[in-house]
Amino acid sequence: MKATLVDALGWALIHSLWQCAAIGILFAAINLALRRASANLRYILSYSALLAMPSAGVATFFALFNHHDLSVSLPASVPVLSRVATERIASAPIVPSNPVPYLSIVVWFWLAGVVAMSIWSATGWFIAQRLKRRSKRALPEIWQSRLAVLADQLGIRRGIRLCESTLAQVPAVIGWIRPVILIPAGALVNLSAQELEAVLAHELGHIRRFDYVANLLQSAIEALMFYHPAMWWIGKRIRAERENCCDDLAIAACGDRVIYARALTALEELRSGYPQFAMAATGGPLVARVRRLLGKDDPRRRSLPVWIALATVLTAVLAVSSGIRVRAQNTPTVPPQPAVPSAAVQSAPAKPRAARAPKPSVQPEPGQVAQVAPEAAPLPEPPPPAAPGASSSHREGYLAGLVDAGYTQISVDDIIALRDNGVDPKYIQGMLRAGFGTPSPKDLINLHNGGVSSEYAHKAVAAGIPNLNVERIIHLAQNGVDLENVQRIHALGFGPYSIEQLIDLHNNGVSSGLFEALKESGYTKIDAHQAVEAQQNGLSAKSLRNLREQGFKGLTFEQVVKLCRAGVI
Repeated sequence: MKATLVDALGWALIHSLWQCAAIGILFAAINLALRRASANLRYILSYSALLAMPSAGVATFFALFNHHDLSVSLPASVPVLSRVATERIASAPIVPSNPVPYLSIVVWFWLAGVVAMSIWSATGWFIAQRLKRRSKRALPEIWQSRLAVLADQLGIRRGIRLCESTLAQVPAVIGWIRPVILIPAGALVNLSAQELEAVLAHELGHIRRFDYVANLLQSAIEALMFYHPAMWWIGKRIRAERENCCDDLAIAACGDRVIYARALTALEELRSGYPQFAMAATGGPLVARVRRLLGKDDPRRRSLPVWIALATVLTAVLAVSSGIRVRAQNTPTVPPQPAVPSAAVQSAPAKPRAARAPKPSVQPEPGQVAQVAPEAAPLPEPPPPAAPGASSSHREGYLAGLVDAGYTQISVDDIIALRDNGVDPKYIQGMLRAGFGTPSPKDLINLHNGGVSSEYAHKAVAAGIPNLNVERIIHLAQNGVDLENVQRIHALGFGPYSIEQLIDLHNNGVSSGLFEALKESGYTKIDAHQAVEAQQNGLSAKSLRNLREQGFKGLTFEQVVKLCRAGVI
C-alpha cells in the first residue's frame, strides 16, 4: 500500500472521530427537539445522520489524498456540509510534514475490523437464507387470503410467500424482490387470530418500506464505521424507529392497539438468541414499544445519552486546540524593539493609559495623603451586581415549593436529582395528598419516570390493594391497569387481589360487570384465576341471566364454565 494512500486514509480515520462525534451531537439535539414528532420523521433524520458519517470520511480522504486539486478529488454527490468541512481540512495545515509512526497501525486495525464485521454480517445473511430455504410449508389458505387483503390495503403489489418455520423463533421478513414472511410454529399456537393478523400487518410494513434493503446498507456502514460509538447509538435509534414505523402501519391496518400490544408481549416470550439480520416483528426495545402503543411517554427520551456530554467536551477541546495552533501559525513574528534609555522615558510625555479593572480602594493611614497620578483618568465605578435571572428566580421558587411540601432535610444532590428528572413541587404535593405516605426523593423520581401520576396513586390507595409500594404501583401503571375497575371489583366484595392477579385480570379483559353478574348469581367466592377462566370461555352477564331465568340456580361455578365452554350457553 502506497505511503500517500496510507497517510490519507489514516488521517481520514483520525478526523472521523471528531466528525462523527459532531454529527452525533447534532443528531441528538435535533432528535430530542423532535421527540413528539412522527416515527417516520425521526427515522429519516436518524438515517440521514448515519449516511453523513461515511460521507464525511470519504470526503476527507479525497481532500487529503489530492489536496492540490480539491475540485477533482471531491465528487459532486458529497453533501454541502461535508464539502465545506473538507475544504477547511485541505486548506489548513492539518497533515504534518513529519510522518506519524503509528499511522499504518491505525489503517491496518481499521481494515481488520472491517473484515471481521463483514464476516459477521455475512454470517447473519447466510443464516437468514438458510431459514428461507428450509421453510417451505405454506400456511393454510385462509391466512394466504388474509395476507393478500392486508397487502392490498397497504398498497403492496408484489407477490409474497407466507410460510411456517420450525427454526425461526420470531416472525421475520427475508428477501426484497421475492420476500418471504416466516411465522414460527410457536406463534401459531400462542397468538390469537387477531394478534397474528396484527403481526402480519407489521411484517408487511417492512416490505412496503423496503426495510430489508435499508438494513443491508446499514450493516455495510456499521462494518465501515465499527469503531465509533456514535454510529452504534444512531444505528440503535434507526432500528427502534423502524419498528415504531411498522407498528404504526400495523395499527392503521388492524385498528386495535391493545391487541397488538398483547401480540408483542406474547412474541417476546418466544424470543431467543436468533440473529437479528432479517427484520423481525419483535425488533427494538419491547417495553418502549408497548408504552408508545398505549400512548405513554418514554422517560428515556427526556435526556441525552452520557456519551453526548463526553463527545461534546472532546470536540470542544479539539476545536480550541486546533484554533490556537492555526492562530499561532498565522500570527507574524514581531522583531524585538531596541532598548530605550531611562532618561528618555522620564522626559517623554505621559501617554494616556488603557482602562484597567478597578482595584479595591485602600484607606490611607492617618497623616498620609493618597497619591493619584496626574495623567490618569478617574477609574469608573465597579458595575453593580447583576440582577438574578429567570433561572435563579425559578430555582428559588423550586426550593420554596420543596419547603412547602415538607422536604427540608434532603441533600443538595437529591434536590438536583428531583429537578433534573422533572419532579416539581406540585407533583410532590399531589403524591402526599394521595395518601401514599412520604416517599423519598428516589421514590418520587421512580414514580415520576414510571408514569405514575398523583391521581393514579390516589386511586391505587383508595382501591385497597394489599402490600402497595413504589415498585408495585409502577408495575400497575406500566401495565395500564384500570384502578377504577379495581375499586368496583373490591367494592362488590371480591378480593382484595394482589398486584399480579390484578394485572392478569386486566390483560384478559375481565371487567367489574362480570363480577357483578357472578355476585347476582350467587357466586361470591370467585378468585382471580376463576374469573379469568370464565372470561376466556366466554361467560358473560347475559348468559348468567339466562340461566337464572330458565331456573338453573343450583349449578356450581365449574358446571357453568363447562356449559359455556361446550357452547351450550
